[in-house]
Amino acid sequence: LLSWGWVAYNRNTVLVEQRIANPAFELVIGGAYPGLGGQQLELAVAQAMVDEQYHTLMHINGSAVTRRMRRSDFSDRVLPDSHITTIHQAHLDRCGEPWQRSLTTLGFATVAEISINAYLDLLADDQDIQVVNSTTVKLHNRDEYCHASISGEMMKQVYEALPADRRRFLLEKVVAGLEAFVAPDFTTWETIVAFEGVPGWEKAAAEVREAQGGTHLVQDHSGIHTLLTEMDVLDQVEFGWGTTVTR
Repeated sequence: LLSWGWVAYNRNTVLVEQRIANPAFELVIGGAYPGLGGQQLELAVAQAMVDEQYHTLMHINGSAVTRRMRRSDFSDRVLPDSHITTIHQAHLDRCGEPWQRSLTTLGFATVAEISINAYLDLLADDQDIQVVNSTTVKLHNRDEYCHASISGEMMKQVYEALPADRRRFLLEKVVAGLEAFVAPDFTTWETIVAFEGVPGWEKAAAEVREAQGGTHLVQDHSGIHTLLTEMDVLDQVEFGWGTTVTR
């Protein structure tokens, strides 16, 4: 089950990189957002896209090592889509205009790029997990600190260039992305224990959902909290910040 957990984690990371982060950067390069442009930004975004592809390779390799050492398939095909990419797609499906789709992806990508450090920090220095996994996370984390600053600046510039109605729309998508990012992914674990035939998994899953429903998997929301504070829009969003500590 722990090996399944790492395979699922690696797959989740790959899906976020390929379906949310890099699509947002591609939209930037393609000129989809007002307020953004210039050689320096293009170079920074292009480098970030290269980084994201390398992160994908790193996490695919992490799962390959797990499969080889555990001598088991742990097939990605068993697993459902990750929670955040499923929610992102649901929001895209409700968009009727291209600008809505592009701002939806920007909102979710901003959350992913800024909030992921808090999640990776939980794993990077953990001495109780396999070294290959903690090292992969540590290397990934190093890049994401740079990406966070890029994403934050892009968010500020795009927001300033938008009319009032589109500003509200973008902030709504940031909150939607934040809620999706910090929520526990019950479905993935339920799929895993069902596939492995763990006795009594249905009862256990129901108890976990009841006990942890509405809780945040990641408690540190300080990155987005700080960004929204700097943009002077914190009072315009509704989110349960809880014990957030501003960095």
